Amino acid sequence: MYIASSGFIFLLILERHIFTHSAPGTSHCDERCRKITGWAGAGELSVHSFLDGFAIGIGFQVSSAVGLIIDFAVIFHDFSDGLNTVTIMMRGGNNPRDSLRMLLLDAITPLLGAITTLFFVVPVDVLIILVPFFAGGFLYLGATDLLPEGYQTNPNLKTLALALLGFLVIFIVTRLMGL
Repeated sequence: MYIASSGFIFLLILERHIFTHSAPGTSHCDERCRKITGWAGAGELSVHSFLDGFAIGIGFQVSSAVGLIIDFAVIFHDFSDGLNTVTIMMRGGNNPRDSLRMLLLDAITPLLGAITTLFFVVPVDVLIILVPFFAGGFLYLGATDLLPEGYQTNPNLKTLALALLGFLVIFIVTRLMGL
């Protein structure tokens, strides 16, 4: 739990302290600042996609079943990563060609992440630390970005129902895997 909390706090500090100061919409962010923020945001999504691929590779090191589950999860959510990459670039005032370049980078990085795991095996002692750290980060993103966005754009009942459905799916999958 301490490690998961550390992952949550790490992203909290990173997002609220470091990236907030140059975010578009702040009074001191000019056009150049917006473009840089667009590149930085798209770059962060590419790093995220690399880590998705890395997670797939690590999952296959654990077992084929775990690798496939992670693979399907990554494939389904990477569609929205691509949309987010282009949106962040365009909102930052970057041109469509540069946005397409970042989209291609975001599309390639999961494959690169998975390939890197072919060259080493992550020790179980490290996995025991990495998994809850990243879980804490995902909890932060869900709590601060996904659920509030869902409540702003959808009726409360629909957002609640979909959040509970997500918990149910995770529960069923983990029970089927015997985790």
